[in-house]
Amino acid sequence: MNSALKTFFTILVTALVAGGGVYWWQNSGQEAPEEIVEDTAETIGGQETENEVNESEKDYTWSKYDIAFNYPDGWNIYDTQLNIDGQESDGLVVTESEITGDTGGGFEIEVYAVTHLLLEERVDNLSSINSFEDAGQVKFGENTFRLVYRDVFGLRRPLYLIESNGVLYQIHAQNEAVADDVLESLSFL
Repeated sequence: MNSALKTFFTILVTALVAGGGVYWWQNSGQEAPEEIVEDTAETIGGQETENEVNESEKDYTWSKYDIAFNYPDGWNIYDTQLNIDGQESDGLVVTESEITGDTGGGFEIEVYAVTHLLLEERVDNLSSINSFEDAGQVKFGENTFRLVYRDVFGLRRPLYLIESNGVLYQIHAQNEAVADDVLESLSFL
């Protein structure tokens, strides 16, 4: 076999292995979400109402965890779960897209209720990741969040953490403008 052909096959095998590893890493521990809001008043685990202040937003109440927040009108909320430090945690995905199968990480906002860890334990666990940066506290509305950054495929992504009533809320933000609106409106019932 000539040198060029060997080089081609080496590159091809390396690309397939690396691509498969990235695909597995993106999808491990995350189930496809179950749609719970699609521009209707009917929800699972929550209550949707029109926001009287801003007609371009809707209010969402996640009654299972006693929190509420605003999100853009026309967007969708899906129920999901994520393995966080070895245990499944309930979550919500807020996205402009319609999700019909494997999530693939294309979310604007993810909100997780972590009941098995406290804030400092989660920060300690995150700090073991090479691409971790603790940015301290930030305030949105009436709430003070712990902001940490981590690199996801070379992109610096914010992660907001806040504790209330024994639950740690972990908010992943890929769309920071919408995240700011969600965080600003977040309230604990």
